Amino acid sequence: MFAAPIMLDNDVSIMSLGGFIGTDKAITLDQFIALVQRGELQYFYVLEGQNPEITSWVKSHGKLVDASLYTKGPKTMQFFTLYDLSGLKSS
Repeated sequence: MFAAPIMLDNDVSIMSLGGFIGTDKAITLDQFIALVQRGELQYFYVLEGQNPEITSWVKSHGKLVDASLYTKGPKTMQFFTLYDLSGLKSS
């Protein structure tokens, strides 16, 4: 529901974490961290109510992205917070 406008407007691949409304535990924290370390997951939109374990890890380890860089346009979900995880890729 939230990923579709971003995918369509930006021609990017997105993994929707937690199913349609974000509450399904579709991935463990260890699986999530492995994706980040392999460079397969570079950005994460935090929406409160999502998997709290993953959200907490992202807030602790990711780099907060300036909201002015991603809140332009009428379709943008402005109640998300975007984190950059690309610097956490393992060598």
